[in-house]
Formats: sequence, C-alpha cells, structure tokens
Amino acid sequence: MAEQNTGQWEALRESIIDTPELREHYDHARAAVIRTRELLQQLDAERQLAGLTKAALAERMGVDASVVRRLFSAEASNPTLRTVLEMADALGMQISIRPPRRRPQVRHGRHAPIARVTRREVVPA
Repeated sequence: MAEQNTGQWEALRESIIDTPELREHYDHARAAVIRTRELLQQLDAERQLAGLTKAALAERMGVDASVVRRLFSAEASNPTLRTVLEMADALGMQISIRPPRRRPQVRHGRHAPIARVTRREVVPA
C-alpha cells in the first residue's frame, strides 16, 4: 500500500511540476528539507552521545520539552536558525558553514550552502 501511495504522490508531483522553473524550485526546497533533517539528526545523535534526554536538552535551551521532541520527530520540521544555534550551544557544539566540494553553478544568485556540526574543543582553565 505504501508503494501505491508513493506512486500516487509521485504522479501528482509530476503533474504539478510541469515547467523547468517549478522543477528547480521544488528540487531546491526538497534539498533544503533533507539538509535540515540531516542537521537535526546530527544534533540528536550528539544529544544521545551526551546522555541527555530530549527534556534535559530542552531545559538547557530554556524551551518546553515539546519543542525539542517535535523538532527531532517531525519529518519536515523547519527550525529557525536561532533554535538550531541554541540547541548546538546547549550540546557544546558549533555549527559551521562551508562551500560544497564542487560549487554548483549559481542560478538566480543562490546556491545551497552546506552546514556541519562540530564539537567544540574544551580547554581546561
């Protein structure tokens, strides 16, 4: 049944995205959702590595636990940059942005930057 639903969505998408401009817009939006999901998965893995519950992470961030649960469980969550930075900070992480290995051809003045989560080096005082 899932394959049938997937096929129906694919057919619907193809009928709606019938121009190269719409295809490009769709592909760009889809890639952004995927990159956001991957970034959240990295942060969630770091949370687990730190032995923190979602509620404990939320407390460190100063937000309700439902915010963190929703971000980590929703298929297409779209956190603000501030939320991502606060989450990384609460985990002792940094977010860095770097160009892709091969820079894609820039269209309409945009290209997709790549974000990466890295651990901070903690230097004892």
